[in-house]
Order: sequence, then C-alpha cells, then structure tokens
Amino acid sequence: MPSPFPPAHLSAIDFEDGLITLDSAGTMRVFDALGAALWHALAEGHDPSALIADIAAAQGRLAGETAYDLIRMWNEPPAADGPFEPLAPTAPPRQQVRWHANLCGLHLAMSAEPQQADWLSMILPEASPLGHETVHRIAVVPAGGRQQALVVEDKEILRTDEPDLLQGAIYQACLDIRHGYPDWRAIMHGAAVALGNAAVGLPAPSGSGKSTLTALLLARGYAYLADDLLAVLPDGSAAPWPTAISVKPGSLGVIEEAWPSELAAAPRRVAKGLDTRMLPVSERRCAAAPVRLRALVMPRYEPEGDNRLTPITSLDALAELARDRLWIGYPLTLGRITDFTAWLAQTPCYMIRYNSVDRVDEALRAILEGDAA
Repeated sequence: MPSPFPPAHLSAIDFEDGLITLDSAGTMRVFDALGAALWHALAEGHDPSALIADIAAAQGRLAGETAYDLIRMWNEPPAADGPFEPLAPTAPPRQQVRWHANLCGLHLAMSAEPQQADWLSMILPEASPLGHETVHRIAVVPAGGRQQALVVEDKEILRTDEPDLLQGAIYQACLDIRHGYPDWRAIMHGAAVALGNAAVGLPAPSGSGKSTLTALLLARGYAYLADDLLAVLPDGSAAPWPTAISVKPGSLGVIEEAWPSELAAAPRRVAKGLDTRMLPVSERRCAAAPVRLRALVMPRYEPEGDNRLTPITSLDALAELARDRLWIGYPLTLGRITDFTAWLAQTPCYMIRYNSVDRVDEALRAILEGDAA
C-alpha cells in the first residue's frame, strides 16, 4: 500500500480537471480527470489493487490500464541517469569530415565522422562562408557504442543514438545562437505562419501533413516563421526559424502546382527512408522578427476530414503536445511546467481535420483577424 503522500520521486500539479506529473528523471506526463482523481485517492492511502479493479469495472479496461500506469509510476522510481563521462577517446581519433554550412543566417563550421556527415550534410549542405558572421562550431563525435555526442562551441549538449533527436538538438542549438540564448517558454514540434502582426502555431506530429500545409499557405500570402521547430519566446511570440520545408513524396504533386520552379531546384535528402525534397523559402516570404501567437491549431490531414475548426481544452492541447516533441526547460521543473500551462491556458487551441486547404485558409484567417468562433 502506498504511503498517504506522494513519493519523493514523483510530484504533480492539478491543471484544469486533469493532472500533470513530473518524475525524478524529468519526464512529464498528462492525465485526465480520472488520473487526477486516482492521484488524490493514492495520496489518501487507498488500496491500489482495489482502485484498479473499481476503475476497470466502472469505466472499462483502458481506464484500468491508465490506473495501472499511474500506480506503477507511484511505486517505481525511474532509473536514474548518471552524469556524462567526459569524452575521452580510447582509440586514436577517427577521420572527421569538416565542412561549412549556412542555416538561417548562421555560419556553421561542422565536423562529424563520415557516416554521420553523410546525413548531416543533407540537412546542412556545404555552402560558402557568408563572410561577415561569426563562425559557430558544431561537432558530432562518437560517445561509446552507437551513441553520438553533440558538441556546440566546445560544450557537450546531448548524447543519443537517435538521428531525429540529434537533428532536433542541432536545430535548437542554432535557434539559441540566432536569438541570443533566450529563456524559451517552449519549443515544440510544429510550424508557424503569420499575417501582419499575428501568427498561428501549427503543432503536429510527423505524417500529419503539417509541412505540406505550411508550403501551400505560404503560396497564399502567409509569412513563414517555422516548419519543424516552433519556438515560443517568453512574451508568447513565435521566433523566426525559416529552415527549408520538408516535402515528402506523397505531397510532390500538390506542392509542384504551387512551387514549380522552387521544387525543381530543391535539394534531396533521405528522411526515414523517404526521398524528401528540401524546399527553400525565399527571404521575402519570411517574417523578419518574432510575431505574437494568436492561437495554436493542430492540423491533421484526413481524406474524410470535416474541415471544421474545433476548440479543444488546454488540457487536451497539452496532452497532444506532450505526445510529440515538447521542450519547456532543462532540467524540467514544476515551475517551468506551471509557467507554460499558464500561457497555454490563455492561448486559444483548436483541432482541424482537413481535406481542403481552402477551408484551412479560411479558418486561419478568421483566427488571425479575430473572427474565429
């Protein structure tokens, strides 16, 4: 039986009618009203076995599984990650490929082993030095086993064996440099576009049609802020991060209609086994400065979508964001979570399941012009 108070490795805050937990490994989880009620019942010393049985009987097997997950978290501390061991090669240094790249106005001096350089040079292709900017050093070096370490300006940032996580960390490091290392309110996996002095964030997981939608909206006159990482400043503005837009094979036809010459000249890269085009966006289509976010809209392309802009609660929005890539501070603390959720609670959030860019365009213009229902 658990003790009648939260265990030392787990803390939580109530949010709307749900609950947000944070464990000692820095992992945040979002629970609905059922999870919140269960947490408080555990804190009062109720028998967990009886709670699981009662919940499963009253609300179904899936609810019982949710109860089990929370009780397991309560009873089992997460494995602790030890500190990084200093990078000390145990063998002579292997060959490093070195090249210069330009990304969103930054001049980067890159280095990596040949295997890593192959795919890194696809997202950060070799380019002539810009001539007047400071050179920023980014290296990817072996860290034991399959892991690679990201080293920025001689400081280790991350170790991982996941290329997507490594790419995201490189982009975030460049974001920090470009915007002067601000105290980000959040960085999420998503796009952002603007009309005038108002922007809308489009957070969505890979495969949702987010990048295709972004490219088509730019062709309709929206200003470009971001396609992959939506970085939110403390004042609630979206920071410009105009990387090339990733166009998957299934979207080539529709993008070619809007961007024929640009797509024909777009470089290719292999992303998750797909032959992807990296569509560059000209400076005139990009926002030059941060733009205040008016709302978050979570798009999902569905052939049978109803094209309706549906308001969702801040709790549901947080659960969606937490399932994907969401960074709100390191080390993550309840204070950072509280700060982010306070902002989220003041930001209108919507879901749209669409099959028509025309309808999405209409919905976003209504939001940005203040006419959304």
